[in-house]
Amino acid sequence: MRDKHLIICLDAGMNLGHCGFIEGYLLSYGTVLTPKGKYPSTQKRLYVQFQEILKLLKEYKELAREHLNATRCKVVVVTEDVTQSFANTKFRSKHNWLVVASYSAIFIACGKLGIPVLTYAPTTIKKAFCGSGKAKKEEMEKYFHEESDYKHLGAVGSHVIDSLAIYATFRKDVEAGKIEIT
Repeated sequence: MRDKHLIICLDAGMNLGHCGFIEGYLLSYGTVLTPKGKYPSTQKRLYVQFQEILKLLKEYKELAREHLNATRCKVVVVTEDVTQSFANTKFRSKHNWLVVASYSAIFIACGKLGIPVLTYAPTTIKKAFCGSGKAKKEEMEKYFHEESDYKHLGAVGSHVIDSLAIYATFRKDVEAGKIEIT
């Protein structure tokens, strides 16, 4: 019997977009908010986000178990490699350092739970999702609402769109035989 796989896609940032798929079925999606000003310090904000990522991963595993009516399934987290934008100095700002910290929190949470992480370059995600590796956020949103497999979801935030684009990239690689999940 082939193992079932839970694919969780996370869009790193202080407002973390997420979606989870089991065998191609969308289990859930949303945004984990850690708004500026709610926490006494940036460190506390990042710690809260780390705790929220841990909670989210555990919730997805439970959803997958319920959906499969099983006790086990293999989990993979897929995310955007946000470190690649730092070669360009125009992206070096406090906001972007927080995005990298969020990216790190994803890896630490996954490490704690023993979940492997797969990353894609931002240009790879944009090209796989809407055909242009240089697509702007507005183009990604337009493609999502007009042409994507997920347009039926209606109004979702840009972070959710980004997480769904990450999944679309992963799915294309699996279908093309570039990735084999075992």
